[in-house]
Amino acid sequence: MKKLSSRIAAIFLCLLSVAVILTASGYIADHAGHDCSGEDCAVCHVISDLSRTVSALGAAGASAAAAAAALFFAYNTAVTKRRPVCFATPVTLRQRLLN
Repeated sequence: MKKLSSRIAAIFLCLLSVAVILTASGYIADHAGHDCSGEDCAVCHVISDLSRTVSALGAAGASAAAAAAALFFAYNTAVTKRRPVCFATPVTLRQRLLN
C-alpha cells in the first residue's frame, strides 16, 4: 500500500511539474510582445519570474533523469548472488522408479 501511494505521489508531482512548465511557457509566449510601460512593468516581472521557474524545473528534471539513469545502470550491473539452477529429477523428487 505504501508503494502504491508513493507511486501516485510521484506521478502527481511529475504531472504538476509538466503543467507548470507548459502554462509558464504559454504565458511567456503569449505576452512576449506586450507594450512595456517602463522599468516597473508588472508583465516583465512576471515573465522574468516564470522564466526562472521554467529554467529551474528544467534543470531539476534533467538532473533527476541523469540520476535515474545512473541508478538504473548501477542496479543492473551490480553483482548479485544467484542460486544455481536445479532441475527436477526423479532423484531430487525422491521418487521410486519401480518397474
